[in-house]
Parts: sequence; structure tokens; C-alpha cells
Amino acid sequence: MGKGKGRTIYNIEQINMEIDYDKLAEAIVKAQSIAKTPPKEEKENKFSLWQFLKRVWAILCNKADTHGNMTVGAFTFPIYILFKLIAILGFIFCLGILVYLIAFAVGMNWSTPAAIITNVYVIAISFICVFILFVYAVMVWGAANELHKEEDKNYIVAIFSGVVSFVALIVSLVALFQGD
Repeated sequence: MGKGKGRTIYNIEQINMEIDYDKLAEAIVKAQSIAKTPPKEEKENKFSLWQFLKRVWAILCNKADTHGNMTVGAFTFPIYILFKLIAILGFIFCLGILVYLIAFAVGMNWSTPAAIITNVYVIAISFICVFILFVYAVMVWGAANELHKEEDKNYIVAIFSGVVSFVALIVSLVALFQGD
């Protein structure tokens, strides 16, 4: 087939471009009204024990298509719980250190100018360290929330592998140093 066969070439001056603006305005108004109306809500899924048992049975019998959600959940749940636990322990540790710092500041020697400078320096450094630990705990809490919403299986398996490797490293270091 050669070039241009079967195609009609029009010159822009030959095209009659009449637009029915009334129909266009009606179409725009109709599209806006459709966009503003809330979508119809699907049938409410009420949770019942019977539905739960049916779903579990379907999964156990391999009759339910889980679309990879079981894999995602199996790797996400332990990491999510671990991250939340680390964050909660970080918050509790920060609160404990703050209480200790306040008690420590009350019991300090504030009688000489050199002691005041030293005490303020120690308290300031301690508060900065507590603030950094608090920010890290908030970041770990946020990471747990992000991980809970993540649906990419490869990303979740990579995070799971990294966490398991890190835990294995810590366990091996503890075993190495307790081997004395």
C-alpha cells in the first residue's frame, strides 16, 4: 500500500466547524451534576461470625481467590506489630527519661556558677537526646502505618527480609558477646 491510499486529506478551510453551544452547555452541566453526586454505596458488608467462618473455610479449602492478600498480610502483620512495639517502647522510654531528668535537676547542686553551667549543659544535652529519640519513635510509628497500607508484595517481602536479617544480626552479636 502506498502513501495516502485510503485516506482523505482535508484542508482546514474546507471543514465547516459549527458547534451547537446549547448542547455543549447541557453536556457540561450534566457532567458536573454527575461529578457532584456521591457514588452509590455498595451493599454494606456487615461482619458476622458465620461469614467469617465461611471465608476461613473457603481459604482453607483453597476455594477463595485472595488476590495475594494473604501473602501481604502474613509478612505485613508481624512487621507492623514490631514497629508499633518499638515506637511504644520509645515513647515510654522518653517519658521515663524526662521524669528522671526532672528528678535529677531538682537534686542537682545549683550553688555555684560553674555547677549551674555544667547542670544546664547536661540537662540540655539530655533533652536533645530525648527529643531525637521521640522523633525517631514517631517515625517508626509512621512507618508502621505506611506499611499497614502498602499493597506491593515485593516491597513488603523486601522490608520483611531486611528486618529479619537485622534481628538475626542482633541475635548473633548477643550470642557472640555472651560466649565469654
